[in-house]
Amino acid sequence: MMVIVTASLRSHSTRSYGKDSGIASIDLSRDAHVRFNSRRNQHNVKDTEIRAAASDIEAFVETTKGHIRDAMPPSANRDKLIEMYGKTFMNTVDTTMRATNEGRVFVITGDINAMWLRDSAAQVEHYTRFVAPTSRTVRRVIAKVVSEHAFLALMDPYANAFNDPPEFKDVRANYRRGGYVSTGNYELDSFAYSTRLAYQLWREAGETKQFDELFRSACRLMMVVWRKEQRHAETTTYRYDKRELRHDGLENSKTGFTGMTWTGFRASDDDCKYHYNVPDNMMASVALRYMREMALEIYDDKPWAEECAALKHDIDEGIRRFGIIDDPKHGRVYAYEVDGLGHYILEDDANIPSLLSMPYLNYTEGDMDVWKRTVDLIWSRDNPWFFSGKVAEGIGSRHTGKGKVWHMSMIMKILVTDSPQERSRILLELMASDNNSNLMHEGFDPSNPRRFSRSWFAWANSLFALMVTELLEKNQLPHV
Repeated sequence: MMVIVTASLRSHSTRSYGKDSGIASIDLSRDAHVRFNSRRNQHNVKDTEIRAAASDIEAFVETTKGHIRDAMPPSANRDKLIEMYGKTFMNTVDTTMRATNEGRVFVITGDINAMWLRDSAAQVEHYTRFVAPTSRTVRRVIAKVVSEHAFLALMDPYANAFNDPPEFKDVRANYRRGGYVSTGNYELDSFAYSTRLAYQLWREAGETKQFDELFRSACRLMMVVWRKEQRHAETTTYRYDKRELRHDGLENSKTGFTGMTWTGFRASDDDCKYHYNVPDNMMASVALRYMREMALEIYDDKPWAEECAALKHDIDEGIRRFGIIDDPKHGRVYAYEVDGLGHYILEDDANIPSLLSMPYLNYTEGDMDVWKRTVDLIWSRDNPWFFSGKVAEGIGSRHTGKGKVWHMSMIMKILVTDSPQERSRILLELMASDNNSNLMHEGFDPSNPRRFSRSWFAWANSLFALMVTELLEKNQLPHV
């Protein structure tokens, strides 16, 4: 295994790109012996410790149920919300987490037996923010989720979902699958989520065990990729099956330089139309801000911090110059995707990062007036993926086709709205569309919620639990 990772580091990080490429040449392989020695010396998590973390999480849930009961008047809706809260909050730790053979923590997405970097980070965010500050066991378990992210990103920085242990059956090179890689869709937000998780564990819970040389090497390698993908057609090493990405796997080679960084696929796992995805780049910008803080305060690495600031500036300027469009009806709004050559699409997808989720992503560099006009556009029929029915309304996704609303878009709307009336209405719609399971789903028919996809979708469950806890903390929980 050490040989595989070291080879990956050498192949991606010692390449020279020339003075005019704008890409730093970073030799990460020199740190390999430090990285693996430090990893062997760290505490390794076992399944018994995950169960101990589950006990601490369950204790938090039981206490919080009492707070919900006190905050709301007695009603059948209150009782149902309490049941939903307990079931969704526990879903990830009860059903998706296990220790790896090397003592890290692997988190499957639910009904798909693989670990998405994006999903798994979001699946444990509510534990990181609300339980880890007072539970040493939870902090250690989540630190090992971060370690798993770093390890897997070093295996293939372009992959989005992984196996551990590796699977060597049915290796499909055209789709970059096999071994540790479950699916090789290059999705910019994947490691941005890894960075967000490591940062939240530090700032919310005071934990720093995740900040070893393994994690720093993964961050530096991903920055090389992000720099490379600013000029995708000229410098990329990414290939994918041309049936999903045209131009022999080099989709959209004619993009213009914007400062933003290219991505092959959206957070929905669907391929992009125009490959500068604006919400993905917003999240990457935030990740670079977080990396800069880590570089200065944890690693005392000023050159890395300067590289973070420079790349972040490029991306922010790209969003400002190319990502804002003058729409005749709504005014200046954020586009969902652009190509730098004048083409763009005005829409949004339920998967996060989304344009709707800009405040949740903590993209403080964004223009809030532009964002508010964007929300008016995307939460309406002017967004081709907005749907409404007899039971609910919300944003869906190309991933599940026309006519399906995703619970995650409804939850996100509650998290970002300032309207108490809107929070109440959408919360009731969420409770009415769970198919009596007390769990969230993927897409569903907003007129007939019994028609839905994915009965075991841990990301949506975690987001619901986070939303309820956050509303309770802010004294904004609706009296439904």
